[in-house]
Amino acid sequence: MRDRSPGEFLDRSQVDEAIDVFEQVLADRRQVLGDEHPDTLTTRENLSALRQSRGWVQPSPTNP
Repeated sequence: MRDRSPGEFLDRSQVDEAIDVFEQVLADRRQVLGDEHPDTLTTRENLSALRQSRGWVQPSPTNP
């Protein structure tokens, strides 16, 4: 989907740039594969872990 893999950025400790790439990949996977596809879910989890490593933690939505 993209020419450069997100892991390429992690090797160089460019976490902010990796987050940008993961966001692009996630958008592509959601459009092509759908929200419930295992690859989409894996990308979402990886993006979440990167965001948490940078302190970008958002509270989970609550169900009434």
